Amino acid sequence: GRWTVSFTSVGFLRFKRTCRRIHEVLAADTVMSQIFADLRVPPEVKTLEQLSFFDAVYQANLYVENRIGFYFASTKIDFSDDANIKNVVGSRARIEEVRKVMDRFRNATVIIEAHCGTRAPREIATPFSRQRGLAVCSELILRRPQGVNITSDEQVILNARGLEIAICAANSKHPYGVLAREGKGWVELYLCLQNLELPPRPGYWLDEESPNKEGL
Repeated sequence: GRWTVSFTSVGFLRFKRTCRRIHEVLAADTVMSQIFADLRVPPEVKTLEQLSFFDAVYQANLYVENRIGFYFASTKIDFSDDANIKNVVGSRARIEEVRKVMDRFRNATVIIEAHCGTRAPREIATPFSRQRGLAVCSELILRRPQGVNITSDEQVILNARGLEIAICAANSKHPYGVLAREGKGWVELYLCLQNLELPPRPGYWLDEESPNKEGL
């Protein structure tokens, strides 16, 4: 009887912690509401797993920055985080955060959207952006800890966008447009679970903020 009571108490405490965590995420008057003050849970979130997925992506800071940076006119990822160079910083840590989310949600998919710099010749833009996407794919898949398996066929989708989106970004007011106007390309990472894609795509993906699509 004593052991039964002890086990039940531990189980109840764990259950209580789980309920508290769910309450923190769901309740509008909790600390979580302050964290999400300027960010609403997407209406597409329908299940607790999706809610947990949303929380994981948010905690990985992908809502703040989801790009991987590259050296100018290069397919080499810029891991330097040099504050003196205008580029995306934190690429290595960002890839690691995406790995963690993928390890936790084994049914999730990572979408690699690869872009070329706006100064690139159109005839090489798409294949060049593909090489950048493959570089990120390699970091996500080939350099994973032993025993952890992600296959590109099942969990990674690579889209080589060439100049298409980069020009829209350059013509937009979105912060990502700064890099585009400097002629530098990048890769954007999106995570998808049960048809829920996070983080939301910037407006230039729908050409909402671009005044024109000249040259597209």
